[in-house]
Amino acid sequence: MTHHEATAMIQHGVQSLSSSELWLDLGSGSGVFTRALAGLLNRESTVYAIDKDSFVEMPSTGAAIVQWQLDFVRSTIPVAAVDGILMANSFHYVEDKAALLANLRSVMKPTARLIVVEYDTARATAWVPYPIGFTALQKLLSSYEFTSVTKVAERPSVYGSTMMYAALAC
Repeated sequence: MTHHEATAMIQHGVQSLSSSELWLDLGSGSGVFTRALAGLLNRESTVYAIDKDSFVEMPSTGAAIVQWQLDFVRSTIPVAAVDGILMANSFHYVEDKAALLANLRSVMKPTARLIVVEYDTARATAWVPYPIGFTALQKLLSSYEFTSVTKVAERPSVYGSTMMYAALAC
């Protein structure tokens, strides 16, 4: 996915509320969505790009990007009071989504936003082992005090007939 496409997927969920926000990008991978997020936030903001694998350099044209090599599923998130969390193409690797959400809620401000970019399917594959379609995501997040879960973007996947969606949860 290109930088422009990643930005288009998440931009309606990222509306900087203050001059300085703290965001987590869980499962940042190559950094395509990390850089898109940093470009949408105020320059005084910080994005912690968290991935269990090695990193590539992530220059930013917006908010600061701090990289942490960490397995966010099995480890405690070492930061609190975050304004937002981005999970782009990473939630489908999490088998116990309930446990992760409980952990994430503990580090989020009450007004924090969660942006999830996923494939709108319930069919598991080798590349999407624990899928979660949009309707299932809405149901799951409502049990973790997210009162609003809306689809903010959608696009066809390049890997088949499945659609990708971006959801904003508040």
